[in-house]
Amino acid sequence: MSEWIRVLIADSEPLFCLGIQKAVETTATILCAKIVTTSQELLKSDADLHPNVILLGCGWQDTPTIQLIALLRQQSPTSSILALLPGSETDIQLLLDAGIAGAILRHERPEKWLEAIQAVASGEPWFSPSLARRLLKPAASPPALSERERLLLTLLVAGEPDAVIADRMALSEVTVRRCIKILCERFQVETRVQLVYRVGHLRLLN
Repeated sequence: MSEWIRVLIADSEPLFCLGIQKAVETTATILCAKIVTTSQELLKSDADLHPNVILLGCGWQDTPTIQLIALLRQQSPTSSILALLPGSETDIQLLLDAGIAGAILRHERPEKWLEAIQAVASGEPWFSPSLARRLLKPAASPPALSERERLLLTLLVAGEPDAVIADRMALSEVTVRRCIKILCERFQVETRVQLVYRVGHLRLLN
């Protein structure tokens, strides 16, 4: 059984997971170790099973995907994470920075799923063609930051809560949240967790 590629399928849609499992069961080399539909189940099953590949859906309600990837990488550094994406508009660079080995669009044909699983299990990156094309595009220049914006981001990266940031910057908490929202828009991310990863990747605070 050591020759099997053991796959942990993690997505919030059970029927979608069953569809992947059905495709996996047509092969003689890939084994569905387990299906999980919550992030808590995922972290526990990953710790128990240490799969070769984690098929990871996005859009978890209780844990941001970027944070979940970081937790999985810390817990099982030898497992390869293959992200399941709803569309090519997803910020693939952020996911790469967090530690995924590849990414596949949810609508890909079953044979592409199997190809992707086998590739990342062997240590090779794999991306759906439209995602790969996005990675090849030159990156846009990062937005310029004022000293106040740099201070806010420094405090945010340090993990300080809104109340502390507001106190340090002599602002209201409402203004702090509004400023963070504006920075998210400028850096083309959706959450403050993604903003922290983007700022770290660009090394803007060094």
